[in-house]
Amino acid sequence: MAERFGETMSMKNLQVMPIEDWIKCIVYDTELLCKTLRETSKEHGKPIHKVLNIYDLKGISLIESTRNVSFLKQIDRTLSANYPELVSVILVVNAPSFVSGLYNNVVKHFLDPVTVAKIRIHSSASPGLFEEFADIRQLPEEYGGENGFGADYPHRTILK
Repeated sequence: MAERFGETMSMKNLQVMPIEDWIKCIVYDTELLCKTLRETSKEHGKPIHKVLNIYDLKGISLIESTRNVSFLKQIDRTLSANYPELVSVILVVNAPSFVSGLYNNVVKHFLDPVTVAKIRIHSSASPGLFEEFADIRQLPEEYGGENGFGADYPHRTILK
């Protein structure tokens, strides 16, 4: 799944509705993803139950990042409790320089240790970064892959 978190996490977007409603949307999207994984497993005749999450932070600001720590905590609590083994790797790409410091000094201390072990933070989104984790046919074009979902579609299933 690829998410343009830099756009989503802007304060104007998060003020559109309460955080609880954002969490419901994330759960809904995750349920759709699980349904897609079940259908894809049937099509391929083998279990496909892990995903690569790409969080693109392009455009995120330090102020927005620090103001949204409680939102990130709620996302982690919800997803860790209900979908603990869904994600194989979390690639945070196009991360501004302050993100590593914020992550290492604040965020990772409230995340589940299993989640922390899955996170990799990168300042760019070079195509070679993804090859270890994703089939190029499933990787979005904007990351050097062949998956042609339009730029206006924020979630894409990436099969490992």
